[in-house]
Amino acid sequence: MTKLSVIISSYNQSKSIIRIIDLLLQEAAESQMTLDLIIADDGSTQDELQHLYTYIQANDVPARIVWQRDKGFRLAASRNNGLKLAIAEIIIFMDGDCLPNSDFLKQHLFKQQKLLAPSICIGKRKFNDAADATHDQLSASIVRECNEDFDIRSRLKSAFPWEAALGRNFSLKRGEEKIYFDEDLWGWGMEDLDFAIKYYRAGCRRFMYIPEAVVNQSDDLSKSYNPFANPEAKYLLPAIGNVLLVMHNHIEEDAIFIRLAFYLQQYLIPFKLEESVVRYFPEMAAFFYQQHESLLPKEKTTVLDLYRQALKLLVDQARELPEYPRHPILKRAIISDPSYL
Repeated sequence: MTKLSVIISSYNQSKSIIRIIDLLLQEAAESQMTLDLIIADDGSTQDELQHLYTYIQANDVPARIVWQRDKGFRLAASRNNGLKLAIAEIIIFMDGDCLPNSDFLKQHLFKQQKLLAPSICIGKRKFNDAADATHDQLSASIVRECNEDFDIRSRLKSAFPWEAALGRNFSLKRGEEKIYFDEDLWGWGMEDLDFAIKYYRAGCRRFMYIPEAVVNQSDDLSKSYNPFANPEAKYLLPAIGNVLLVMHNHIEEDAIFIRLAFYLQQYLIPFKLEESVVRYFPEMAAFFYQQHESLLPKEKTTVLDLYRQALKLLVDQARELPEYPRHPILKRAIISDPSYL
């Protein structure tokens, strides 16, 4: 029987996690697969954990929970906890609010088994509010599909296929080199992109789309940590820090570094700017308001100037608001170049 490791990210989502596991076990039993289920928990309450433990023990579920203290949004560290426990060659990542379709495992497994070299396969997302839906109900439901299908296909055809990797639904075949998420990425955004770039730089050129491997995600944006989708989310400045940290990680790869400037633009100028961004990034905000994506700088020296400018402004923010958590990019950047002080 084929063994698969499935890492499910979780934070106070016990009801949804139990539903996900039920659906995965149903498919595994029908397809004669052996699952290594890992719940990578980012600091859920004891009541939520007890709910999961009771379910696992009462139903003899082959699942392990790896928990870390709640110190803010630390998805990268939580996923690493799961990766360190995973025992299968093929590993699937899921988010705790994503219900899999009836052949979700089979689709990931089929594609990965056809690929001999280390590879990353990206599945499809649909939106659905039916938290208690059965497989048949999910298949029959009218769901609102985002335009990610076209977006993912376009990215895979570009010079930067790693841009297609989305953490809520992807699988990988591990090679000899063990690659992990950067745990200095905290708050929302960029941890999956940085992970995919590491795979790309390590020699992985296989990034593939599996539209048949579908997860159905809750459409409740009020629970999202994405500051561009949920105005109540408080992770915009850390998200900008995450972009800068990923740029710092890959600063020696000119093409990647320049491409990441697009994300800096995207994160600095959402449709509704937070007052803090206008305050601490006035020069960059003015610049990007006047520029279209196609007019973004293509030379590394120009991108470096923008990168350094953003870092200096983050340093100013840290000085003016000492109570605000300092992003780890500041320490990394200042160690490499004390002039940021």
